[in-house]
Amino acid sequence: RSMQAEDVKPTRLRAAKTLLTDLVHQDIKNRFGVIGFTTNAIVLSPLTNDAELLTYLFKGVDETLIMTKGSAIMPALELSRKMSHAASPILFLLTDGGDKDDYSEEAMFAKQNGLIVNVLMLASLSGSTLKGWDGTLLKGENGDIVITSQNRAIKILSTMTGGVYIDGADLSKVQEVIAAQSDNAYKSKTKMVQYEELFYYFIALGLLFFMFSATTLFSNLQKLLRRRSLR
Repeated sequence: RSMQAEDVKPTRLRAAKTLLTDLVHQDIKNRFGVIGFTTNAIVLSPLTNDAELLTYLFKGVDETLIMTKGSAIMPALELSRKMSHAASPILFLLTDGGDKDDYSEEAMFAKQNGLIVNVLMLASLSGSTLKGWDGTLLKGENGDIVITSQNRAIKILSTMTGGVYIDGADLSKVQEVIAAQSDNAYKSKTKMVQYEELFYYFIALGLLFFMFSATTLFSNLQKLLRRRSLR
């Protein structure tokens, strides 16, 4: 439930949704894919420049759809690598840092598999309390009030893979990074394969997992995709 925290206004999850919505409407030349994960990972959207479809997806995501506790980044990295035929896919992790103290294994996997991982930190150093579904403050097993704050251990993912660490939901910075990295990737790839397409991936940490496929939202997304394919 850490994405419910209000240290990033209005909440971490809503800030992520707003940033992504604004991005896909302003960046019309690139295609975006979305992977959601907690302890599992699933493709929420294949690569598309359909801003209407992506906006519908982002609007439908909320905290009530998160069925598992905790988060694991490795499944999302593995899935993003499988999704792309590009030599160096560009990823953004929208995250509060997750639960681990050491992400060396994930960083090594990303580096060995050519992933450029940018980390967009959606949490503050001071942190925030969390509320249960009944509105009361969440407490740990020892009775202490739970405080969730940013976990900078995840920065190693960007450091080791040539990515960028961004503190906060900074749309302009994200746009700058996309422009710079896509340009570098294009120059690099055109030296080897003139017509190989570039791929761009956005990973929204802690949004959904495999049970998403059973929700009404996913059913509606499938209907929308079918309607648009008939145009």
